[in-house]
Amino acid sequence: MPRIYPAFLMEWLMVAVALDLPAVDIPLTAQLLVAAGTLALASATFLLAWNSFKERKANEARELAIGAYNPLRTEISGWIELEGAYTTPASHVVWTSLKRNDLRLVAHIPKPISTQLDDVEPLVDRIGLLSKKVFPKVNAKIGEVIRELHHGEWPVTNLRLMVAGGFFDYLRWEAVGISWLARKTLREFANDYVAKRFSGDTWEIEVWVDSTRVGGTKEAEDIVRKVHDFLDKDNDSIELRDKLPKLSDQAKLIDNAIRKQLKKG
Repeated sequence: MPRIYPAFLMEWLMVAVALDLPAVDIPLTAQLLVAAGTLALASATFLLAWNSFKERKANEARELAIGAYNPLRTEISGWIELEGAYTTPASHVVWTSLKRNDLRLVAHIPKPISTQLDDVEPLVDRIGLLSKKVFPKVNAKIGEVIRELHHGEWPVTNLRLMVAGGFFDYLRWEAVGISWLARKTLREFANDYVAKRFSGDTWEIEVWVDSTRVGGTKEAEDIVRKVHDFLDKDNDSIELRDKLPKLSDQAKLIDNAIRKQLKKG
């Protein structure tokens, strides 16, 4: 049976004859040209597949960031910060929701991260329960101390933070519990608070009842000390204070692991 060559090869041969090019081995040339075409097609197919793979991975990374990693980091930030864990009971709502409603996303989260999130759940649950019990106790004790100072009355009482001789802000009553959880006196807590916002400025705390100043830093410290003395003897408060640093440490590890995944894109 006679050989049949592709049209492009026949055209090339005709050009070769017209230009009086040296004789060539037509079968060998045909094989080389076919091989080159096959290689070019394979390369194009590979590049198309590789680009498709990269695009799919980029879409997966984007979906993970939006649907899982960013919401998880927001939730975890509440486990890291002492103030957040105290005023807003810790929870793992985001992680639980992902496991119930989006197993496809969960399957793409690296096993070490998902294992850490599972392992920390009991600690989060316990701290959330303790926070709900301790926070009201602190408020009740503050009210009791204020009533003692005012012979049974509970007037509007505020702690004003004065910086460099001028009013800066009200010191929220939550600071009483937060300072205790941080194992700091009111003076130490206020020092840190001011130092983060100002440099070298002096400060003072004033106690105000309604529109009247009734005391300064010493009187404020007396109020806070009585609440701290109560918390020193309260088992729920002690357990909460002991467990919060453990949760914070674990949360930082999880957050760092998630950040590494986000950097990978």
